[in-house]
Amino acid sequence: MGRLVIALALTVYGFISAETIRYEVRSPLFGKLGDVRLDYRLAKGRYEATLEAATRGIAKTLTRHRRDRYRSVGTITSRGLRSSRYEAQMEKKGKREITDYRFEPPRRIVKHKIRHKHGKLDKDTRETLPYYSSRDVLALYLDLFCRGRPPRPGSYYAVGIKRRYGPIRIATTPPKKARSIRRKLDAPKDAPVMTLVIPGKKGSHTLYTILDSRGFVTRAYTVAIPVVGTLILRRIGK
Repeated sequence: MGRLVIALALTVYGFISAETIRYEVRSPLFGKLGDVRLDYRLAKGRYEATLEAATRGIAKTLTRHRRDRYRSVGTITSRGLRSSRYEAQMEKKGKREITDYRFEPPRRIVKHKIRHKHGKLDKDTRETLPYYSSRDVLALYLDLFCRGRPPRPGSYYAVGIKRRYGPIRIATTPPKKARSIRRKLDAPKDAPVMTLVIPGKKGSHTLYTILDSRGFVTRAYTVAIPVVGTLILRRIGK
């Protein structure tokens, strides 16, 4: 019975067993600003995903050599991914902030710990989040864009973005706007275009994504980024 449930979950999920996806981030004014790498794999009904982002060019100078790393592990269910642990690490000039989340589904709680490292452990704070979600933001991204089919429009909450900022929203881009985005990103005329609105402390950012036939993001476009303005993301390779 256990194997049957796992097989059903994998069929519903449509996930490729393992893949590495690379992106390049550029600005029309400043050229290359960053690299992004996403690795994920499945094994015996569980998933593990890591996303790494590194600044380049002028962005590297402005952000003091910032690097980000996110890691999510958990299980695969018939409804998608269910996180068990999520870690976000941000590093600037050797100083690191590590945020660790541990999910406890039976109690419907998420334990949260922040560690600041400046050559040594300077600060360690712990708390239980005032809300519960079964997924972190990386697991949600995989659920939306790595399922082998276009994502379902809707509003989603995920651990890693504070609930008071509001949900992550995804919608089909209106036809006229979609045509404009395809031209801007030199995408095929029939490529699906989805609008992703990501909430944050200083307001929301709108991201327009171009998808391939499997629902994977091949290009993305956003505006209103301080200093650099427009950002364009492109997938490298297949």
